[in-house]
Amino acid sequence: MPSESQQEEVCGLSIGQVAEMTGLSPAMIRVWERRYGRPRSLRLPSGHRRYSTEESQWLRRAAEGLSLGLRAKVLATASDSELDRLLTSARGPQRSGSEFDEIIEAAHRFDSAFLRDAIRSKRTELRNVRFVHRFVRPLLVEVGKRWADGNVMIRHEHFISEALAHELVVARDGVRSRDDGPVLLLATLTGEHHNLGMLMATLLAEEAGYSTRVLGRDTPAEEVALCASEIGEQLHAVVIGSTVHSTMLERELDELRDSLPASVPLLIGGRGGRAVRRSVGGLQWLDSLDLLVPALEEVRPLPLRA
Repeated sequence: MPSESQQEEVCGLSIGQVAEMTGLSPAMIRVWERRYGRPRSLRLPSGHRRYSTEESQWLRRAAEGLSLGLRAKVLATASDSELDRLLTSARGPQRSGSEFDEIIEAAHRFDSAFLRDAIRSKRTELRNVRFVHRFVRPLLVEVGKRWADGNVMIRHEHFISEALAHELVVARDGVRSRDDGPVLLLATLTGEHHNLGMLMATLLAEEAGYSTRVLGRDTPAEEVALCASEIGEQLHAVVIGSTVHSTMLERELDELRDSLPASVPLLIGGRGGRAVRRSVGGLQWLDSLDLLVPALEEVRPLPLRA
């Protein structure tokens, strides 16, 4: 009789496992399968879906395409060679991934000492803003690319992300805070457990002179709204990060927008915001972290430092 692991290999991955691997919601995966015929699943006698390794890897690559701004229909109907071409074009000119080889190899070894030393060295060399733009973001792009190709697993991505998060917090601690600066409220909403984007945004905002209030990950919209109300007239804007689109995200953004004063801008960044920018009124979607500070400046210029 086959072992449990052998049975799992035969049956494939559940929709929950595939969702965890790709960052896409189970609802979106079902919609793709129903609408476009991809990813293809096997059905167990119970009716549950199971996905082969090949289909899971295809969906990883499609998820990367979504994060790069490609349309779902284009990705789902592309052949393998067309998908390669689309991803290559959408990624644009990329620096050689070889500069990150040692870091990614350290993650495969789970070598915390080497990984932290390498990241700390880059933070010291580049300082805060350049550290975010020239190292953290390109590294995450490279990790995402290798994850989509099946060469980096979730455990390795999490290992790197935790080390980066630590250094971003250390970098933020070193910024001379400006208590009299306009207050920025940052959070991710219910069910969003990724916080690297929020940490990068916080560091960039503080470097630009904003006084931040960070609620962290997985915060209900009601709590964000209550915090905004308690901050009061000092509140400059609310920034929400999201890596995955869902109906819950849309519902909470609607709720949050309705709860905030009309004068307080609601900004959303991350690939999860791509799909909601047209369906939720009164919010501003940031295509890139590069646009965060200019967008905040457009709302209300910072007063000059004394």
